[in-house]
Amino acid sequence: MAVTITPTSNPAGVGSAASVTVYTSATLGAESVDRLIAILIGKEVATIVPSAVSLGGQTAELADGTTFGNMGAWIYLKSFPTGSNADVSITWTGTISAAANHIALYALTGAAAPPASGNDTSTDMDTTSPLTSGNVTVSTDGGMLALAVGATDTVAKTWAGITEGLDVDAGDFRFTTAITVTAATASRTCTGGTNGEDGVMAWVNFANSVIPNLNMPPYTPPGK
Repeated sequence: MAVTITPTSNPAGVGSAASVTVYTSATLGAESVDRLIAILIGKEVATIVPSAVSLGGQTAELADGTTFGNMGAWIYLKSFPTGSNADVSITWTGTISAAANHIALYALTGAAAPPASGNDTSTDMDTTSPLTSGNVTVSTDGGMLALAVGATDTVAKTWAGITEGLDVDAGDFRFTTAITVTAATASRTCTGGTNGEDGVMAWVNFANSVIPNLNMPPYTPPGK
C-alpha cells in the first residue's frame, strides 16, 4: 500500500499560563484502520520545550526534533484510526504565548513504522547555510514529511527536493512544511531569505506498509 500524506489542520497558535496548550477539536481527516497522525510543532522562545504531547488523551511519541537558540521543531506521531476530530495537548517546560508556538497535523496511511528521521540546524539559513536533510532516499510507494522553523516570521521560505505545504507567519517565527511521495534520492532543503537567520528542521521518511489480505486462505506448502 502506497503512503499517502494529507494535511488536515493548521490552527491558530494557542497560549497558556499553565504551561499546557490545548488545540481543541483539531481536524484529523478521513478515518482509516492504519491512519497515523503526525503532529508538527514549532516554537520560538528561550529554553522552553515540549515535555509531553497527546492526541485525544492518548500519548503521542516523538519521532524527531531539535532546538537551536530560541528555535524548535518536533514531529510527534500517534496511531489514531477512528474519529474526525480530537484535542491536541502539549505540556511545555514553562509558560508559552500563542505567538511563540504553532502546530499542524497531517494524516498518513500506508506508512510502515518506525520511520527514518533526522533534523538539522543553522545559524544562517539563507543561501549561506540552508537547512538540509542530507541525501534521503524515499522508497517506491514511500513518503517523507518535513517541518522547518525560521526566526524571521515575515519572510517566506523556499523548499527544494520536496514540495512545500504550509508557509505561514506563526507570530514570532516562520512555520513551514513540505511533503513528497515521489521515489528518489535527494537532499531536501529549506532556505530562508534573511542574512543570519536561525533555523531548525525535523523530518520523517516512511517506507510503505504491506497490509495482508485478510480474506486470503492460509498458505499451503506444495505436496500437502
